[in-house]
Amino acid sequence: MARGERDQGEARLRCAIQIFASLDARCQVARSRLARAEVLAGRNARDEARAELRGARDAFREMHAARLVERASRCAGTVGVSLEAP
Repeated sequence: MARGERDQGEARLRCAIQIFASLDARCQVARSRLARAEVLAGRNARDEARAELRGARDAFREMHAARLVERASRCAGTVGVSLEAP
């Protein structure tokens, strides 16, 4: 994916997160954060990706969405970041 496309995709995901948050659509916020983390990881923005993955994982835990918690954890492993507190 070209850098411009990644930037545009990331901007759209940020917008989606804001819209879903304003609607109190927690699951969609968390899913969008997970997708944004994948885009950020592709740009080697690991600290930002880690923050998004943590936020998504924590939200999925609160919703008792075990499969999505696992997906966030797998993504963190692929990116090479730890989701545990330092």
